[in-house]
Amino acid sequence: MLSSYERMEGLICATLTPFSEDATKVNPAAIPTYARYLTRNGISGVFINGTTGEFHQMTCQERLQIQSAWLTPEIKQLFKYLIVHIGSPVWAELEELGRNARSLGATAVAVTLPSYKCLAPKTEEEIVQYLAGISAALPDLPLLLYNIEGSTPPHLHNNLHALISDASKRVNTLRGIKYTSGQLVDAYAIYKEPGAVDVALGCDEMVLPARAMGFRAFIGCTYNIYSDAFNQVLASVDGGRLGEARVLFDRLFDGTLAMGRTGNMVAVLKHRTSSLLAQQGGSPLGPTRSPCGTPAIQHIHFTQLVASMNDSDLLNSS
Repeated sequence: MLSSYERMEGLICATLTPFSEDATKVNPAAIPTYARYLTRNGISGVFINGTTGEFHQMTCQERLQIQSAWLTPEIKQLFKYLIVHIGSPVWAELEELGRNARSLGATAVAVTLPSYKCLAPKTEEEIVQYLAGISAALPDLPLLLYNIEGSTPPHLHNNLHALISDASKRVNTLRGIKYTSGQLVDAYAIYKEPGAVDVALGCDEMVLPARAMGFRAFIGCTYNIYSDAFNQVLASVDGGRLGEARVLFDRLFDGTLAMGRTGNMVAVLKHRTSSLLAQQGGSPLGPTRSPCGTPAIQHIHFTQLVASMNDSDLLNSS
């Protein structure tokens, strides 16, 4: 029987995966302090082992360790939503990750499509059949499609309305989509359809216009450091103070773009989130894994970047 599903709302943080100092091992012991930091800063849920979590650089056993650490009773009580990304080109791994998430009480699972295009589903029908197979394998767990460039076929990345409309009728457990694109026309077409699946926008740079259009849920990586400020933007929009919202959002927009221009946004966020955690006695999250640069190179480059950004007043403070 399909477990109950509550539609997403608020800021859901795409979590970083803690690694050892040399990035050779995952470090799940760092997660409890990290989780408490996120909930103190207005995060309503977590999106585990996604792109920000470097799932593509982890073994299946490492992913199981990390999702298990997030799904302890202590941490589950902190968040309304605990969504585990289980996407993998290896079907047995996908099922194992899903069964583990189900047994530990995840809110939902999400899947990217296999990214190696020669062997990935390409047409709308193939994608619906792929999702239906996951639904059949995990019939009691709500499923989200994770739409992101490099995984979703290029001709569908910004054009998913028809596919989702069809899949929602044929995939029994499909309940939502993480829409990681700035194409609000397509995202809104999905969002406004009567009886539609849930839509969480995954493009941090579009939070203000998306909120004005009615979107209620946002899954993003910059909420690791900017969640308090983004929540202020949402409150201002909801209160009809659009001018106030725009002043703050403009700075968040610029900060997000500046980190993205480095070509390694996850490493920047790890560096900055670790600094914020250290101020509160938390454990560092470690570097990103190769080929994203050595820890020493990352530290020098990102220290220079942070010094030039002038955004210290936007950072989470608790």
